[in-house]
Amino acid sequence: MLIKSMSGRQLSKRREAGVAAVELAIILPVMIALIAFPLFFARVFMSYSVAQKAAHNSAIYLAKLPLIEMHDAAKSSAATALTQDLIDSTIDELNPGSQGSVVSQIQCDEGPCGSGVPATITVLVRVRLYDEFFSYFTGPVLGDSGMHMKARVTMPYIGG
Repeated sequence: MLIKSMSGRQLSKRREAGVAAVELAIILPVMIALIAFPLFFARVFMSYSVAQKAAHNSAIYLAKLPLIEMHDAAKSSAATALTQDLIDSTIDELNPGSQGSVVSQIQCDEGPCGSGVPATITVLVRVRLYDEFFSYFTGPVLGDSGMHMKARVTMPYIGG
């Protein structure tokens, strides 16, 4: 009967065969948790930038609306509806998640537009953002309500 003996080098390689898989199993959840928050907050900053851009562009549009259109209630209401469409089309770039929501509000002198020439135009865009990708990690921090953001722009009416 022939017995082959293993050299020390062969025995060492055999013992190390599964070490890389074990290290990966230990490190991978930690790495995913570490990358979840920066990715989510990058999405938060992008969402806020889009909401701010929508509010700013809408406020500029209404602030520069000709004086004759602001005196006419029908034209002023149509301009407000067009401003709402401008907000909606800008926010379409954004995906706040299936449970997320976007609410916008347009005011002239702290009231509805269309009742005369305002001194100030205020546009408010509220976004509620959920993390659908890494909710296992970010859920305990954000809770069930997601992250709430508000972009508010107030401009004087300059007319034309």
